[in-house]
Amino acid sequence: MPLIHLLCDEGYRCITMAKWIIVFLFFPLTISAQQQRYKFTQPKMGSYFTVIFYDKDSSHAKIIADSCFAIVDSLNEIYSDYLPDSELNKLCATAGKQQWISVSSALFDIIQQSAKAWKLSKGSFDITVGPVVRIWRKARKENKFPDRNIVNLAMQSVGFQYVLMDTINKRIQLTRTGMQLAKNILKSRQ
Repeated sequence: MPLIHLLCDEGYRCITMAKWIIVFLFFPLTISAQQQRYKFTQPKMGSYFTVIFYDKDSSHAKIIADSCFAIVDSLNEIYSDYLPDSELNKLCATAGKQQWISVSSALFDIIQQSAKAWKLSKGSFDITVGPVVRIWRKARKENKFPDRNIVNLAMQSVGFQYVLMDTINKRIQLTRTGMQLAKNILKSRQ
């Protein structure tokens, strides 16, 4: 005969006792298995970058947060138009030199998606506005409007039609001197 049955002389007491036994047996497991909310913030890409998630253990949570920040850093090394050695800036440094440049899958894919957006928007969405973006950044720092002639000169280097793509070998060629791809165009156009 099971132990619970021996302790129970009536049905309702047996159910109540079984509930308490289950609670006492599994309560320590539920306490140790409860997840806590963790929030980590670091300065990334000129702003604060925050990751929020749940985990059971603070040391494991730190490892996850560090991994997230490492991914952000790796993306910044590809897409940054501030870091001189980013993959994007290395590509832009070849503008007008009539060279095909092999790029990472990540950079190629975002440029390819940008080409689709440029076509669908009939040119309204254009990541090649980098030269104009740089002029306006400088103007904002100096708190004055940029000279119209300088803007017009920069506009001669703008236009996605001047970006050539080799989809087989994942290579890009920027055919106009002074071209600068602006990865942050999504933010500035909204």
